[in-house]
Amino acid sequence: MNHKTLFILWILTIISLGTQADNLSIIPYPNSVVTHPGTYKFEVCHLSFDKGLKNEATYLESMLKEDFDLSSTTVKKGANIRLLLSPQFKNVEAYRLQIDKEGVTITASSPQGVFYGIQTLRQVLQMRGNKLCADYLIIEDEPAFRWRAFMLDDARAFKGKVVVKQLLDEMAILKMNTFHWHLTEDQGWRIEIKKYPKLTEIGGTRDSTQLNWYESTTFDGTPLTGYYTQKEIREIVRYAADRHITIIPEIEMPGHASAAIAAYPWLGTSGKTIKVPCAFGVLSEAFNVADPKVLSFLEDVLDEVIELFPSKIIHIGGDEVKYEQWKNSPVVQQFMKEKHIGSPAELQVWFTNYICTYLQSKGRRMMGWNDVTGDKLHHYHDSVEGSMQQKLSSDALVQFWTGDLHLLQKAAERGHEIVNSFHEYTYLNYNHDKITPGLEYTFAPISLEKAYSFSPIPKDFPVQWRNQIIGMGCQMWGEWIPTVRSMYKMVYPYWAAHAETGWTRESKKDYIRFRNALLYFITRWVGKGYVSVSDRWMQIQHKMENQFGPQMEKEELTTTYLIPKRVVWTSDSTQGGIKFSERLLIPNSGQTYVNTDNCCILDSRKDAQPGILLDFGKELQGGLQISTGIRPDTKPVKVRLRFGESVSEAMSSVGVESTGLLSATNDHAIRDMIVELPWLGNLEIGNTGFRFVRIDLVDKDVTLPLNSVRAIFKYRDIPYLGSFVSDDKRLNKIWETGVYTVHLNMQQYLWDGIKRDRLVWIGDLHPEVMTVNTVFGNQPVVAKSLDFVRDNTPLPGWMNDISSYSLWWIIIQRDLYLYQGNSKYLNEQKSYLKLLLKQIEANIDAQGREQYPAANRFLDWPTSGNTQAIHVGLQSLTVWAVMAASQIAEWLQDNELKDHSSHLLQKIEEYTPEIPHNKQAASLSALSGLADVQEMGKVVLENGANDFSTFYGYYMLQCLAKASRYEEALDLISDYWGGMLDLGATTFWEDLKYSDLQKASRIDEIVPTGSYDIHADGGAYCYKGLRHSLCHGWASGPTSWLSQHVLGITPLEPGCKVVKIEPHLGHLKWVKGTFPTPYGVIEVEHRKLGDGSISSDIKVPAGVTYLKD
Repeated sequence: MNHKTLFILWILTIISLGTQADNLSIIPYPNSVVTHPGTYKFEVCHLSFDKGLKNEATYLESMLKEDFDLSSTTVKKGANIRLLLSPQFKNVEAYRLQIDKEGVTITASSPQGVFYGIQTLRQVLQMRGNKLCADYLIIEDEPAFRWRAFMLDDARAFKGKVVVKQLLDEMAILKMNTFHWHLTEDQGWRIEIKKYPKLTEIGGTRDSTQLNWYESTTFDGTPLTGYYTQKEIREIVRYAADRHITIIPEIEMPGHASAAIAAYPWLGTSGKTIKVPCAFGVLSEAFNVADPKVLSFLEDVLDEVIELFPSKIIHIGGDEVKYEQWKNSPVVQQFMKEKHIGSPAELQVWFTNYICTYLQSKGRRMMGWNDVTGDKLHHYHDSVEGSMQQKLSSDALVQFWTGDLHLLQKAAERGHEIVNSFHEYTYLNYNHDKITPGLEYTFAPISLEKAYSFSPIPKDFPVQWRNQIIGMGCQMWGEWIPTVRSMYKMVYPYWAAHAETGWTRESKKDYIRFRNALLYFITRWVGKGYVSVSDRWMQIQHKMENQFGPQMEKEELTTTYLIPKRVVWTSDSTQGGIKFSERLLIPNSGQTYVNTDNCCILDSRKDAQPGILLDFGKELQGGLQISTGIRPDTKPVKVRLRFGESVSEAMSSVGVESTGLLSATNDHAIRDMIVELPWLGNLEIGNTGFRFVRIDLVDKDVTLPLNSVRAIFKYRDIPYLGSFVSDDKRLNKIWETGVYTVHLNMQQYLWDGIKRDRLVWIGDLHPEVMTVNTVFGNQPVVAKSLDFVRDNTPLPGWMNDISSYSLWWIIIQRDLYLYQGNSKYLNEQKSYLKLLLKQIEANIDAQGREQYPAANRFLDWPTSGNTQAIHVGLQSLTVWAVMAASQIAEWLQDNELKDHSSHLLQKIEEYTPEIPHNKQAASLSALSGLADVQEMGKVVLENGANDFSTFYGYYMLQCLAKASRYEEALDLISDYWGGMLDLGATTFWEDLKYSDLQKASRIDEIVPTGSYDIHADGGAYCYKGLRHSLCHGWASGPTSWLSQHVLGITPLEPGCKVVKIEPHLGHLKWVKGTFPTPYGVIEVEHRKLGDGSISSDIKVPAGVTYLKD
């Protein structure tokens, strides 16, 4: 079967798997796409273009002919493809592509933007039958980064003019704007310098080339020669400029200089004649930077380079300089002594600054690998930290390729602009399997998915330095690409992943969508002979995880398996036999095996079936894995499984009663089921919240050997960055339980509860988001959940069909930005927020009173039916939300939003409602400023924890903090949330009637007959009986409250740039803990002294300022 046939079969496979379901398969993906019904069909192609766009029009005509065999005619009127210039775009690379009944219009403020619009157009055009078509759409787009580079190492493996032009063509389609051209190396000098002809005559040829890897002793025995004449370079520079690509030449100095020294031995420190090396690796030759003649040579070379390349930036390499020759040179050592230079590393910085100054005098700017900073990056360098007197010029542009990521921040703090080319993600020469067995390879091959996952701005990079990172580059180093074909195997398709990283906003990146969009490029690249279906990466496309396209969503959760902690109950012998139940508590891999010596045995009779109840120790989200042993009968065996958040729930049956042991349901998640277990096999089943599982043998007269029963635990494997420890162990446990409750609910989205409802309720999210901010820091699941509800709530409409929940959305956005400082994300909410604010205003009457729809007027469950409390709560939430919108307007410097929110706030504050004697209403009215906080605090404190709720208890605590009633708040936390722990809770509940605690039995034991079962017999509204969720994220309020008011950490400026630290210890003797910020973790420890004052030890990361009372 030939390659063409294989390719056709490959394409058919991809189509059959649905990869073309999304017609907008574009790389790099645009930042805004709006589609409309309709398709434009080209009968003819008439083109018009503004003055200054002749180059782009010519390119477009060529593209239409090459890609679609469509000829075009230039017209002044009646065009169906229009290229326009408009000053409306601030970014010179931005463009707008509109396709409608009039045809195609591409608008930009520069030819470059128009050119990128053409590249997008070529991917949305499709041949349908014999017609060229384009679906109606509007794309508004601009790059995430201004530097999007591909580097070719032409020095080690010379490729020639034709190949370079081909690479430039593909770069242009991928909207890459910088060609980084590595032209000199130890193993070859590839640029003609007329003043020094031996650089190419001698330095441009080596006798042979090392094969396989650095330790290899195999060489090909074939001379390699070649270089670019200055005429060829000018031609290539023009060719690139026509495609809006800037060429950045790299002339290595002071290291990687062997080829130059081979041509002119006096350039080195020894003066000895050497040959151009044939082996690769980090070699010792370096320019003698102490010799004025050598410096003049480098200036002469740079002068000719500057004449050839109009780029404002010249790259000098500067990487991997070995200092032995400098250390062994008396001339260099004397020079260092005279210049008071203390180390070779400092000498390199001196030299780099010398070159930087020279380039500045020529109107150019120097760029180098991050070795030029003087930081210790390599094992063969001495550490000079702290002794360096020379500092790299802040004008130098740094290309970060290796070292700890803190060095990236360090360079930014020094004022350098940075291109991030971190080798573990961006080195294209890592995109292959290890070549020869038995050799030691130091790299980890980069998969396409890993390459795509690269973010030029690291996740926790301080906000104030992010603008210093101007983009990214991917590098094709030349050691192991002796042929053009071998290079293509490493470049394609990986550079497409890097191109999208450089252009597309992080929030818009989607690996599955990207992989499917590669179909356009695969077709193109195969057609041009750049890739073959036999290439390894093409075969990888057929891996299971890559075959399903939009059918498949990547799992964000970690799955682990847990054995039970204890056997709670087994049926008695009259109900059938259970032997060796304790074996289920022994660690087990879950792998089935034929020996039943370690199995738990269940035997049933005609009139009796055995059962067992297992406790996994803590509430979990997931299911059950059951492994069965061998038995004589190979038929499947039926068992009944019952999951429960309490013992009572696991012992109950689904019924129709609202309370009692027949109140259990299978709503939202199946927790009571009959399944068949395979003979000598393994079954995984279930997806719910649970701690307990009951297993009953249903079939009669059978023996069932259970090899293992393990819980399948699904959770996000993320670190706990925040912490809280005090001398009160009960408070510590409450803080930890709130964290764990929210952590369990951080599933694919941020849920309300893991058993029920397993939905994204925006109002529920506010306490959860505050806990996430306090403990986990910036977590993408928060924005994902907020956006999910926003995108499913077109305006006019209320989120979750509840007016108050749309108000909570605004409040959450404000608090999320205050803690995390992600201005890009907040800006993305602005258009929706403005429309939502108008909708809110439409529901305010002339007196400033809220008039939200009568349906679903909701605060929390205990206030249901109290219309005045609900009204006051909604009025307060409106004030709170509009205040939040006003803050957002200030942060975003949006005058329209600022004026609207200010006007609306003034209107609603004219109305003062009558506050009922209700803790929820009192708390919200105090927090929004509608009522006196001291008076409202008294309402909250009345009757202690009675009338508290797990949801609004958080706001009751916040009211008490505002009233400076910290000691009483701590007591209420201990009484109310601690009461759940006293009953065996490992997570906090959907609600709790405080008066029930004294009469209730524990949830982790079988409730004695006649005793009050708080799970089965309690609850109200939608959570009556066993429907009640015992793991509800909105109940986590004490966690963030304790961190804010006891640890005392409150953000004052977005992104925690400024925080207030004001501890309130109450009865506590001491407290210590941590608090995550975008800049790092704050550490605090407070101790109460004998006179009642507090001594504090506070450590904040760089970038954070704290104010302490």
